[in-house]
Amino acid sequence: LYAALVTFFPDLSWALTRVHAHEDIPYAAIAERVLQSDAVQAAVGHSTARTVENGHVSTVKVPNKKRQKLAQEIYENMAARPRMPVIRFLAVIMRKAFRLLYVFGIHIDDEEIQRVREAQARGPVLFLPTHKSHVDYLVMQLMCFARELHVPVVVAGDNLNIPIIGRILKWGGALFIRRSFSGDTDPLYGALFSEYIKQLLAHGISIECFIEGGRSRSGKVLPPKIGVLHRVVDAVLDGLVSECSIVPVSIAYDRLVENESYVEELTGGKKRKERLLPTMRSLSSIMASTFFEVNTYGRVDIRIAHPFSITEYLKTVRSADPSIKLHKARVRKYLAYSLGYSTLYQCNKISVVEPSALVATVLLTHYQRGISKRDLVRDVMWLANEIRIRGGSVVDIDLAGVEMVVEYVLRGITGENKLVKKYKERYMVSLYSPKERMELGSFRNQLIHHFVDEALVCLAFYTCEKEDASIGPFRTDRATLLQHSTFLSKMLKLEFIYRPSLGEGTMQKNFERTVTAMLSRGILVEKHEGMLEVNDEMIAGTDNKGTQVYLFLCALFWHFIDSYWLGCLGLFTLLPSRVSSEEALLGKVQEVGETLYFDGQLDLYEAIARDTLLNAWTLLESWGVVEFIRIEGTSSTYAPGKRTIRLQGRFQREESIERLVVEVGRYRKRSRAYRSRRYANKCTTDIDDAIRIMKETLGEELHVGPRQPN
Repeated sequence: LYAALVTFFPDLSWALTRVHAHEDIPYAAIAERVLQSDAVQAAVGHSTARTVENGHVSTVKVPNKKRQKLAQEIYENMAARPRMPVIRFLAVIMRKAFRLLYVFGIHIDDEEIQRVREAQARGPVLFLPTHKSHVDYLVMQLMCFARELHVPVVVAGDNLNIPIIGRILKWGGALFIRRSFSGDTDPLYGALFSEYIKQLLAHGISIECFIEGGRSRSGKVLPPKIGVLHRVVDAVLDGLVSECSIVPVSIAYDRLVENESYVEELTGGKKRKERLLPTMRSLSSIMASTFFEVNTYGRVDIRIAHPFSITEYLKTVRSADPSIKLHKARVRKYLAYSLGYSTLYQCNKISVVEPSALVATVLLTHYQRGISKRDLVRDVMWLANEIRIRGGSVVDIDLAGVEMVVEYVLRGITGENKLVKKYKERYMVSLYSPKERMELGSFRNQLIHHFVDEALVCLAFYTCEKEDASIGPFRTDRATLLQHSTFLSKMLKLEFIYRPSLGEGTMQKNFERTVTAMLSRGILVEKHEGMLEVNDEMIAGTDNKGTQVYLFLCALFWHFIDSYWLGCLGLFTLLPSRVSSEEALLGKVQEVGETLYFDGQLDLYEAIARDTLLNAWTLLESWGVVEFIRIEGTSSTYAPGKRTIRLQGRFQREESIERLVVEVGRYRKRSRAYRSRRYANKCTTDIDDAIRIMKETLGEELHVGPRQPN
């Protein structure tokens, strides 16, 4: 019988032979301890609640019996109910499905798995993977099941708790929580969640949580959300668990199943709520396209950093500062953020760059109308080598690999966006639609973290060079470059995960280290009296001049500068003292951004990306330019995209906004259209024309003359 099972049902026999211990976990005891804990009972006794009806806010008393029943209901909706037969069945389904979806395989390092196994032998672990797709949940669970690791309970958004699918996911180990509850006036939900996390750890159950919170639509990692991590730190400090390790995990895809929906959201479309029938239709469409070999999603690479002990980390903190008050909530929150950023830095460091990201980046940054297959392969090989030089991991690729990526991953798709356009033997790169550029940008963003430090220096150099009117090679000193690099670093701090802080003078040390590396790589050269210049000679051992690398690094990041500039430009909408929902402001700014793109003031369509514009306004709040307000009786929150925004006092003047637009605009690339004498004859400057177009869009008629250079 077993031989027949192996022969005719190999996936099923494989799943039945995996050894796991979920059956021994006392979930009923965990539920009782959570509901009877002091924190939950204190919240149950909290008998006031705030209600909003017809715009009026009132406070009402809630009987404790009802509160107890409410606590039970919240817990039932939240708690995972892992069942090993269901997990085994799901593993069989996933194994079959992933063979179709990812024809180039799912790749995992055995040594990294062994390190996780050793960490789980010491105590529960907290898996902190990057989050780009709903598939992340599945590949992580399949990895743990297939390699006989302790299958974790997975923290997931309650948007996935839809009929039928939500129940199956709970049986597979999903723990459903609301997206946000930190601002609740009723502490019950937060108390239940905190106690549940602590009890899972106390019973030795590993937890999986996506450290970025939601899925990244842009392709790069997002800043950490520390809700779960904060509670795990509390559990360790409060002595509920003596040992808990953090396991950073990077998941990289050749192509995401959600790519097209992400592009819709980034360009202003509404996020579609998860519903049963549309979800089933989407899944069936994806599987059908792969089954009939119309489509493929390439490969997946899962990389796992060295697990590190929270207990050991806290010992290091105490050793560095014996006076630190670890019982204070503010200190614990800081520690959680520190762990979160360190984890994401490790995820970036170990991430694998997929072949599709290499090809898409070359296509998107190519400055001519088309590129031959030979040149495409050459540039892809060069880019892969540049990433390896900087310590990154790249999937090995050759001529055949490039052709497979082009034909099956980027070109062979069923959606509306065609990311490879071929004419005879050339790939056309000047015919991309705006949305195709946006989608290619998501591939490019998967690898830009390898170049952040050098790109900031290059952008600073470009700004100085653009403003210099002298003839001949431009040179500048380190102090000037440091000043501009520091400004750019602070402006883009919400976009990238920088090297963890090393204390005083970190910025200057990092700058000096980066400049030294660029000198050794031949991108910059040092002339007499310590002046720096872009190397216009061939770099030893390559076919590229330093100038080409310098401009390539700028091209990787210019769209971020344009986004922040566009975010500043959009503040004219709030003059003189208007209050706006962030959603309405976003729609207006994206509309103007598209006008500027087609009119010539904006070269990079990716600049209108939703997530980057929201980050720009978050930054401007920290600069004291805008503020986010809570309006009683409305659904406004402090979550990006749902906030209510207005200008702060001194920026409620036209001149102040213009100065801000000009200051950020200094770092933009020269607009391609404005190099034409014919075009410039009817225009002024890209910034002045953009301001005029914004005001005309708002219904204001104002002549903006040429701005005199500073």
